Amino acid sequence: MFDVFDWLLASPQAVQISAIALCLSSLTALVAIVALATSIRSLRVALRQEKRRRPNLIFDYQASSWSRVNQKMEFRIVLASQNVSDSANSLRKAELEINYRVKGHPLSVRLLCESGPESMKLPVSVPAGSSIAGVLLFVAASDWLENRRADNFALHLFDTFDSPTLIPIGMIQQSRDES
Repeated sequence: MFDVFDWLLASPQAVQISAIALCLSSLTALVAIVALATSIRSLRVALRQEKRRRPNLIFDYQASSWSRVNQKMEFRIVLASQNVSDSANSLRKAELEINYRVKGHPLSVRLLCESGPESMKLPVSVPAGSSIAGVLLFVAASDWLENRRADNFALHLFDTFDSPTLIPIGMIQQSRDES
């Protein structure tokens, strides 16, 4: 039977040194491969942490309604917001865009969110890893939209870092509790 150690001891010194160098280089290559795998895992963790540091608010449109109050039209939109990042953020500005037609010509109106007793007061802070929900109130003069049918609505939201979010809203129902 062939014994590697006996053969290595009987071989010339140059072969012995080459065999030892081969073993050491193979061991070094194995350590390098393990280090590469560890560094790739570390890079992935660092990229996930960096992604969580970037401000990121996720908005969820819940419901909407409108009603006439004192010669004004009030639009209420129920909205939830979740901050999935590790940095604090806030809902800084909200606008409701109403698209309609007058004599066949398309028109658009943007209403800024207003503060009310039942609505969120902007800007509203959303701490890291938390969520909020509330009502956004938009008010327009009734004569702007009187006898006009809105084609569609869109909610424009802006966070602290001016990152825009557009939420298309197909239709807003009239409130049932209107007197």
